[in-house]
Amino acid sequence: HRDLHSFPTRRSSDLYTGVLPPVYYDGLLFVEGAYLSSQFNGVIFEAGNGKVAGHFNSDFTPAIANYIGYFVGGYGSTLQAAQIPSMRPAWSATLSADRYVTPPLVVGDTVYIETAGGELFGYDAKTGEQEVAIALGSYGLYRGASVGLGYGSHELFVPVGSELIALKGS
Repeated sequence: HRDLHSFPTRRSSDLYTGVLPPVYYDGLLFVEGAYLSSQFNGVIFEAGNGKVAGHFNSDFTPAIANYIGYFVGGYGSTLQAAQIPSMRPAWSATLSADRYVTPPLVVGDTVYIETAGGELFGYDAKTGEQEVAIALGSYGLYRGASVGLGYGSHELFVPVGSELIALKGS
């Protein structure tokens, strides 16, 4: 037997879910597009009782690992790491002439993310120090949102144009 919970709203127009899937982590449900406040575009619910536990801003589905959440904001200009569940900022990385176009992906101790200009960046998950910068090529296009990165069998999968690049590292 499982309990179902309703999530609070002031009006039906205050809460809607966008096209991004929610993320569950350690009893918390991160829902993008849940506008309960004019300052945030995401709400953190306690999964056990449906109560609001916090808020966040993110342009893409966040990635969460080791009690740190990774959120893309500022229309793709900033990758923000925040401690979970307090949402205290841990670090951020800002692009000035480009923008992030994929949700972040955590693999081991690295957060990977792709840019519209065809760059793959990897940041140390704890410190935010850039560890990886690979020019993937943009095929002369400034790309919009991507389907996202993937990881499996010790390979990082990166969609670029009509190709899928598999990167295997040490």
